[in-house]
Amino acid sequence: MPIQATRWEILKTLKERGQATVEELASVLELATITVRYHLGILENESLVTSTKVRRSVGRPHYLYTLTEGAEDLFPKKYHLFASRLLDSLKTSLGDEELDSMLTKMAQSIAAPVAAKLQGRGLEERLSALVELLGEEGFMADWRREGTQYILSERSCPYYYVGQRHPEICHLDVTMMVTVLDAPVERHSCILDGDECCSFWIESAGTGIIATGSLS
Repeated sequence: MPIQATRWEILKTLKERGQATVEELASVLELATITVRYHLGILENESLVTSTKVRRSVGRPHYLYTLTEGAEDLFPKKYHLFASRLLDSLKTSLGDEELDSMLTKMAQSIAAPVAAKLQGRGLEERLSALVELLGEEGFMADWRREGTQYILSERSCPYYYVGQRHPEICHLDVTMMVTVLDAPVERHSCILDGDECCSFWIESAGTGIIATGSLS
């Protein structure tokens, strides 16, 4: 949802300064203090800023305003640039095979605790747990059943920008899938190739895992 212009200027000023009083914001933005208080009240109600009372040696206490974690998320972050540069460096120092091995171990370590809790569980229960894990990792995933086959879809990918330069990063989610499902996973489409979503097929037959329940 778009943020009103004055409130966005307040958020940007707090981002730059770290913290500020009403008077300081009014001075920087050349606004009346009553106007700043009004917009700060709305931002507090929206959980975008928080205030802390600071007592003065003389006179009434004042309030320092800072951004909340939710407000910090509104500002663009370029983690993908750091990740891409880091992978460039690792490729140079380790080589492709060692880097691939490192990524595989990392994905396995993320998925292993979930897989351990699913010992003896059915495939559909594993799929639901996998979708939850992928959600925690930033994917928007779901699954459906078609006969003896299960189709897992990822409709967003947190690795998209890094994957354009380093497509091997796609091994991460596949490894997490195989680790949690304890079954072969076959990729059939990929967002990086221009497809609408990343889709993966899992056959219940011959996996050694019983598919229980039904998809509503």
